[in-house]
Amino acid sequence: GAHAVLRLRLPRALPTAQLPDHQPPSPEPHAEEPAAGDEGPQDFDEENMPDLFEAPAAPPPAKATDDTSPLVGTVRTAAASALGHAGSPALVVLTGRYAGSELRDDGATLLQATRDGYGSWDGSEVLCVEVRGETDRRPQAAVLFEKVRNTAHIHFNHPDRPEFSEEFKVSVSKDSTLSELKAKLAGQLGLDCNQLYIARAQKSPMFKDETKTLRALGLAEANFLFVGHGAPCGVDEFMLRVAFYTPAEKGAAAKARDALSHPAKGTSSVRSLREALAAPLIKWAMELQNAGEKAPFDAEGLQWKQLRIRDGQAGKQFALLRDERTLRSTLIGLSDGRQVAVQVLDQDEELTPDDLVVQLRPWRYETGHLYAPTEWIVNRTRSLADIREELTARFSGLLVQATVTEAADETAVANGLATDGASEGGIVAEVPGAKKDKADDRLEIVALPSAGPPFSVKRCAGLKWGISAFNASDPTTLQRPLSALPELRDNAVLVVRSALHAAQGPPVEPAAAKGASKAGSKGAPKAKGVASGVAAAAAAKARATGATAGSGAMPAARKERDLVIRVAHPEGDG
Repeated sequence: GAHAVLRLRLPRALPTAQLPDHQPPSPEPHAEEPAAGDEGPQDFDEENMPDLFEAPAAPPPAKATDDTSPLVGTVRTAAASALGHAGSPALVVLTGRYAGSELRDDGATLLQATRDGYGSWDGSEVLCVEVRGETDRRPQAAVLFEKVRNTAHIHFNHPDRPEFSEEFKVSVSKDSTLSELKAKLAGQLGLDCNQLYIARAQKSPMFKDETKTLRALGLAEANFLFVGHGAPCGVDEFMLRVAFYTPAEKGAAAKARDALSHPAKGTSSVRSLREALAAPLIKWAMELQNAGEKAPFDAEGLQWKQLRIRDGQAGKQFALLRDERTLRSTLIGLSDGRQVAVQVLDQDEELTPDDLVVQLRPWRYETGHLYAPTEWIVNRTRSLADIREELTARFSGLLVQATVTEAADETAVANGLATDGASEGGIVAEVPGAKKDKADDRLEIVALPSAGPPFSVKRCAGLKWGISAFNASDPTTLQRPLSALPELRDNAVLVVRSALHAAQGPPVEPAAAKGASKAGSKGAPKAKGVASGVAAAAAAKARATGATAGSGAMPAARKERDLVIRVAHPEGDG
């Protein structure tokens, strides 16, 4: 109407307070100009030298400003008179720091009520005058301001359809707690709010403390929130991402597949995590089968002792987690979303503190074949001699005395089994210059951590075979336990090879062995057993020794051939 907007001219109130104004700038010090005719250097006056440690003088008092803004009661009376209302209307501030709040104290000035008494009054604030019947009722102007300026509009998804992030929408006050917001979300979804959790995104950490407001959590301006199944974790719990671990196989490296999420406390042990993951893993396998997909393991009768927990974070090489350690001590940087991997074994396993899980990698030196790793559980109290004796019996197929066909030999070595018998023609394969005595060849072993560059023949050739404790000839050294080797830990790799084959020259590269096999398939019959590898090693040694500087042997000169060119001259024939 005509009186929708009023501009009141009110008399200034009497000064009620002396308010500090801006401090006047202090005069800058200036150097005293020398007197005329005094051009020489001034004498140093030590007595009048200023004290550097003297406290600075107090600044001059600031100029006082009078608060002459009108009283809130004066504004209320003038507004009621202008509107023709006999009662006491409500005053709501719409601008400034206290926007949306009601002015109740009639004895305070507008400067005190809107700016806490600081600055000066210029009459720029906008006030809303509202006539109300009930004095205890909150003004509608404040309610409207709260609804427009202090309301968050948030989109969210259904837990069963996380891909539709804007399927639902809710409007809630920015000062509401997270539990109040979750109650509204559950009401629209028709679900139990105690079985839901809220996060910024699907793979973001969940919000655990639901007593905090949206402003405190930084969600006042959020446009989207993720809603998931499951009760939220406690303040002292973390949500782990659990993946299913598949060991390395022939031609394929170890890999992990996302499976489920599981809450756990940082103070709980790895053993308790193994016990708690058995039921969720069975449920995950059943869900895969119901979806028409084959489960990666047999879920029937699965026990927690068949589970092995590994570190699934990138760069950790799937390190094994020990039962006696806590999750906080073994998982560096434990937080929501931390990745772990679980491996399902064929039989129960309980590792003692003295047990080590190492990887065995046999290396057929003469053919350049590096086999896939196999896990081996060994006690760290065993001696080096005992370990070398057991590995020699297990991988005797790598030694010169192995006399079986190539196909059977490759399978035996890959499975870590010894091979016996005669090769083709009943002839024992031997290295040129070596005797057939079994004592001449032995297994060489070197240990190294699993981290580092990818395993290859080139890397294995550069290992420190000569100083390895497994290859020592001193009986006293071989009686040392495995615990004396600092490089031998969980997931360490033991590479084994034949000592006689290694003594004949550089190793054969896999590419050269592959090319030789292709050439053999086209022409001459392919050699069997170790004899083909011996020939390749001898040829490689001959090439290496022929090009070695200072050896005295010159490479064979290529035979020269004459080329005769005859030129005909037709014009000379006449």
